[in-house]
Amino acid sequence: MPLSSTTTPKACFARLWKLLSVPKSELWRKYRAAAQGPERQREALELLASVVWHLELAHSLAPWPTQKMEEFYWELLCRQPDALTPWKIWVDHYNEAKVTRSAARILIDYSLHERADVGVYAVQNTLIADAAMRLDSIREVLLPISNENSLVLMARSDLERRLQNRTAERIVKDTAIIVAFRDSYLHAEVATPKARWKNPPPLAEFRRKLSRRYSLFDVGMACIRVWMELYELCMSSIEQADRRAEGEQRAAPDGTRKKAGRSSGRQKKAG
Repeated sequence: MPLSSTTTPKACFARLWKLLSVPKSELWRKYRAAAQGPERQREALELLASVVWHLELAHSLAPWPTQKMEEFYWELLCRQPDALTPWKIWVDHYNEAKVTRSAARILIDYSLHERADVGVYAVQNTLIADAAMRLDSIREVLLPISNENSLVLMARSDLERRLQNRTAERIVKDTAIIVAFRDSYLHAEVATPKARWKNPPPLAEFRRKLSRRYSLFDVGMACIRVWMELYELCMSSIEQADRRAEGEQRAAPDGTRKKAGRSSGRQKKAG
């Protein structure tokens, strides 16, 4: 499901929600979240849905900035020299949050005394980072249950080796963007080299240069492209599980399924 270079994020969201309506309702109920083995497809589907929600909300706040993140962030703070971070502006000017609920609507209203533009950037960044974290979680969920040899499911060590190739595939770079953006928000999980290596690991180096090379728009679109790859892998895994179930059903006409497992090889002796 390739994306055109002219495809807008808004058009993508409608498409992604439509794709999520393909799996039958029975499937969402059938598979239990956090279960082992093939039954984790429901967990992947729920994570995929939450990613779209985060990305759509982030784009609804304001169009994703196309300036490099470092440049955009610097210009934003230059308008408010005493601000340390966008969240500092939020802390200083936050007033209250009001939630209005009705039968078919949820309205969340944040009130700021001023500087809503900086507050928007803070929330927008966080929402896209949350989406990136969930995408990385989907990779972990699908890795043990997918039979596909997909670049998007590469372990970190494999991803780092692939990044060393200057002609690395686009999906490899998209995956690296997501992992690096996720890591930039989870500082506690990113180990700092004790000796300050002359040649840091490729993924760490990629993360260090992320903000000066890419815009928030780039990160958001990378999330969408990786989402589509993960969706395809999830649906493929579901189809494989369904075929296995059908095969087991045909092998047991009485409707019972043989339990998986090895025979002990022991037979009871007569007499």
